Amino acid sequence: MGEVYLARDTELGRLVALKFLPADVSSDRQRMQRFTNEAKIVSSLNHPNILTIFEVGEIDGTRFIATEYVDGITLRQHINDNPPQLQTICDVALQICNALEAAHSAGIVHRDIKPENIMLRKDGIVKVLDFGLAKLSQENSSLFPEAETLAFTEPGLVFGTISYMSPEQARGQKIDQRTDIFSLGVVLYEMIAVRIPFEGATASDILVSVLDRDPAPLLQVPPEVEALVLRALAKDKESRYQTAGEMSSELRHLKKLIEFDPDWGKTTLAERYSQASHSNKLSRHTPATSGAIDSLAILPLTNVSADPSMEYLSDGITESIINSLSQLPQIRVMARATVFRYKNKDIDPQDVGRELGVRAVMHGKVLQMADMLVIRTELVNIADGSQIWGEQYKRRLSDILELQEEISKTISERLRVKLTGEEEQLLTRRYTENIEAYQLYLKGRYFWSKRTREGLRKGVEYFKQAIDGDPTYALAYAGLADAYAFLGLHRVTPPHDILPKARAAAVKALQIDNTLAEAHSALANIKTIYDWDWAGAENDFKRSLQLNQKDATTHSYYANYLAAMGRHEEAMAETYRAQELDPLSPIINVMVGYTAFLKRDYVLAIEQCRKTLEIEPRFFWIRMGFGWAYEEMGMFERAIPEFEKAVELTGGTMGTLAGLGHAYGLAGCKQEALEIIRKLQDKSQQSYVVAYDIALVFAGLQDTDQTLAWLEVACTDRFGWLIWINVEPKWDFLRTETRFQSLLRRIGF
Repeated sequence: MGEVYLARDTELGRLVALKFLPADVSSDRQRMQRFTNEAKIVSSLNHPNILTIFEVGEIDGTRFIATEYVDGITLRQHINDNPPQLQTICDVALQICNALEAAHSAGIVHRDIKPENIMLRKDGIVKVLDFGLAKLSQENSSLFPEAETLAFTEPGLVFGTISYMSPEQARGQKIDQRTDIFSLGVVLYEMIAVRIPFEGATASDILVSVLDRDPAPLLQVPPEVEALVLRALAKDKESRYQTAGEMSSELRHLKKLIEFDPDWGKTTLAERYSQASHSNKLSRHTPATSGAIDSLAILPLTNVSADPSMEYLSDGITESIINSLSQLPQIRVMARATVFRYKNKDIDPQDVGRELGVRAVMHGKVLQMADMLVIRTELVNIADGSQIWGEQYKRRLSDILELQEEISKTISERLRVKLTGEEEQLLTRRYTENIEAYQLYLKGRYFWSKRTREGLRKGVEYFKQAIDGDPTYALAYAGLADAYAFLGLHRVTPPHDILPKARAAAVKALQIDNTLAEAHSALANIKTIYDWDWAGAENDFKRSLQLNQKDATTHSYYANYLAAMGRHEEAMAETYRAQELDPLSPIINVMVGYTAFLKRDYVLAIEQCRKTLEIEPRFFWIRMGFGWAYEEMGMFERAIPEFEKAVELTGGTMGTLAGLGHAYGLAGCKQEALEIIRKLQDKSQQSYVVAYDIALVFAGLQDTDQTLAWLEVACTDRFGWLIWINVEPKWDFLRTETRFQSLLRRIGF
């Protein structure tokens, strides 16, 4: 508000800041009188964290304010340039609290606490600016030109910056010192999460968020810090800190905890996700530091054999070691999809460890020579780069199972993990004694993990061969169930042709070994996407997680189920748990965004897609996620290009063409949508086309009869994506239709 100049006080020889007030403010005698009275009180405070006002004067009819000059940057600049660490966050918040406590004791409420009104000097001193100025402001922000900054002087009028307003301030109700505590809570949240807690595409959307929505949990910090922030952000002012002094007392306690034990402020997300019940952005991983080694990444072993077809072996050994160590509750082990992002990359293990937030990294090489296997491994301490352990093994290929067990057990010993008898058995558990069957199983997993049509088909064949080699190989049956299920869900094979086979394979696996977590997970997924056996699915999900709580895929599957049931907060918690276990998995990160989309949090969905784009720029589901969210926000000019990119990446398969057709229909591009329907129907003459996809394009055109007709075909086919029909916003226009209600009952809703 107004123009600010750097000036020199010629009498005292000091630099000052001169702010000239706009003419409309200067000419309003009543407003200027209120401001002058408050400025006198503020200037009398003489507090080290409050900008000192030297003079309020007038020259040539223009009013000005002379204040101390602060040599530093705004908190906004600091957040943007270098997101602060927890110790800095607590220190800054404590100084702001001290400033507010002094002002509140003098009867002054700031009303516009935000990063732009907080400055950090080079020596670390915080200065709170513009006490009393906020209620003069009538400027609009460039971000929300319709109403970002408003004004308040009496009850019934709104005053402040919308994203930082308290609910009572947004409603134009009477405010007191607790409104500043709420605004400080928003600032604290933003320093931690690098995003504001209440977002929206318009000022009205932000107001709704401030008034009605809970902020996403702060899983990046210890629960004590999150509790402090969320208490400050309580909608009911009676539930907040009642004074700035009360809040500063807790901040001082947290600051002492961090100073006493720096690692306390570096709590891992694994310790927090079990408490999550709300949505959150993609987490930032805590850098590894010195201390007990309780987290580990097993990097893909490098295949240095001359035969590239032996990749399945090096990958399989890596995955087997990961799976064994993941069963130990004392160690957080990064999942396969995350560590395999580093496959064939020449990267320093310490850099990987810091990026993943683990304390140790194992890497190595595999060489196969005829029937001999040579493995060289090294375990690195990320804190100082020292070698914890290193070994070279030379074994016959027939001894591969013993070798994997030995490596897993040695790592646990070197990490000084005390194992119970049951845990030792988990490390040395074998699912088959048939080495040939085991190698075929590894090949099946290798091709299954590619998630391509050809990869899934090859995976099926290798799993079948593994079962032929050992008919009691329960893990191979579970792998076969997974491969069959994906063939049906990913539009490769009609569900009726393939999902009963998937169910049979999962059931057979459990008949052989009822304690196999992978089999319970596979069966639960089939009961969800095909059988629509909701109670049975949840029972199997819970049993699978009871047997192996560290399986990221199972947590992701369970999130799908919970979202379909409309249990959105539980679904978000499960997706975040999956993300914690497998933080660089593109599909799991996309599922976090899709789960947010299903709970109608489109801003979070878009933000999650942006984060996932940094992991895998060519992953088409990211483009689909962008498109879904943008079209629900009415931003078709953004949605259509995203769907077009997805079509380009997939050649129009995997439902991407239908997604584009739906967007065309909603955008009013009727001919383009009808052309896509024609293409899909023509294609159905030569190959399998999902009826659901045709229904989706008709839904974009808002053609109720055709949409319902094709949905009924999809229901008869039991296509997997129908599980979300009761919560997906794209079907909202049908919800009052009798035929649609009947269809929901057929699915079990």
